[in-house]
Amino acid sequence: MKETCFRLLAAAAMLLFFCTACRTGPGSESRPPVSSSSSSQGSSQNEVSSQTGETSSGSVEKQPEVSAAPESSDSSVEEPDSSEPETSSSWEEPFSPSSEISEPEGELSPIEEIVKHAEDKRDLQLSQTPQTSEREANRYFYQMVVDQYVDFGVFVSSPEYAHTAEEYAQLFPGLDSIKMTHAVVYSNGYYFRYKITRNANFALKTALLSGNTEYLTEKEQAAYRNLNTILNTHITDEMSAADQVRAIHDYIVLNTAYDLESESPYDATGVLVDGKAVCDGYSKAFLLFMDALHIPCVRITGTAGGVNHAWNAVQLGGNWYQVDATWDDPTPDTPGLVSYAYFLITDEMMAQDHTWTYSPVKCTDDSLLLYPYEGCVATTLDGLQAIYQAQKDAEQSFITLVYPTRSFGSDENIVLYLGASSYYPSFQRGEWSVLVIRG
Repeated sequence: MKETCFRLLAAAAMLLFFCTACRTGPGSESRPPVSSSSSSQGSSQNEVSSQTGETSSGSVEKQPEVSAAPESSDSSVEEPDSSEPETSSSWEEPFSPSSEISEPEGELSPIEEIVKHAEDKRDLQLSQTPQTSEREANRYFYQMVVDQYVDFGVFVSSPEYAHTAEEYAQLFPGLDSIKMTHAVVYSNGYYFRYKITRNANFALKTALLSGNTEYLTEKEQAAYRNLNTILNTHITDEMSAADQVRAIHDYIVLNTAYDLESESPYDATGVLVDGKAVCDGYSKAFLLFMDALHIPCVRITGTAGGVNHAWNAVQLGGNWYQVDATWDDPTPDTPGLVSYAYFLITDEMMAQDHTWTYSPVKCTDDSLLLYPYEGCVATTLDGLQAIYQAQKDAEQSFITLVYPTRSFGSDENIVLYLGASSYYPSFQRGEWSVLVIRG
């Protein structure tokens, strides 16, 4: 009985074993639970595949999506393609006509830059005909300066026909200064306004410095040619700056007659073409020559002898000196006679008979007072007689003598002592007297 029970229990155990083996199958493993923290590629794939599974009937049943993100990722996780442009929220906004998309701008010319910031009055039309070419605009600008306007506008159909202040200064170097005050865009053109200060010899100086003579009048063309001829004839490279100034001073005095009734008495052409001018013409011609020689020079205006007058100051060796070529030219005109009474003198000396309200320079140096009289200075009567005789033997038309004012007697006594003929009254040069005797 016991044996029978034991066999029954053994049979039941074997049956249970075989049932279990059939259910699991050989080599099968229990699947570990899916962990949301898994970061390997295999685990990820498993996560995806766990969302779908086959039912016993073979139908596909959708599994709940796993919403939990991985806590970490390794190199096996795919990154977004960095070569694709990122989407900017500014491009997602709907475009409206009022919104502007800034495009990269090319390099603007100086005048285009000015137009970019010009006052916009395109709802208005200027009652003026615009210049329709650069040449027309240049001629208009030039003529406005020649006509002595100091504040004027240039109206053009295209901004490329006008110029900036810097460009006009290079085009017309006869300007002393120029500034563009404002610019306006109208419906029928572009308006640019300028304020200028004009050189006394604007036309001739512009031609002299730029080499462009197309704007000159016929008479100015003649003056320009004569100017270059004089420079080539009377100026050499071996001359010092002081020698050059003296050569120009002497040329003007010797070749110009003071004449108010001449054709162009008030400008440099009176000296350079007509040989007749007044103080304006003398001083402007002197200034033009100095500009050509690159020697600093200015014009000074004021009064002399109780009337309006103009003359110059020139810089040599860092010092400024007064020069009045008009008053160094004897009146009536005396061919061959040059005076240096007003040549390279100080403000103090000039102020003895000249007045001015303003001068841009100060002239205080007197080291060149005797420069024009080298070889003419004597301190004794014997020295004075030797100098007089040397000049007489050289057949000079005018003999110049310089001596200490307090060391000798009157002009008449000196002339009698030398046995000379007529003379011009002496003038003072500092502590010295200058006497000119006819040869």
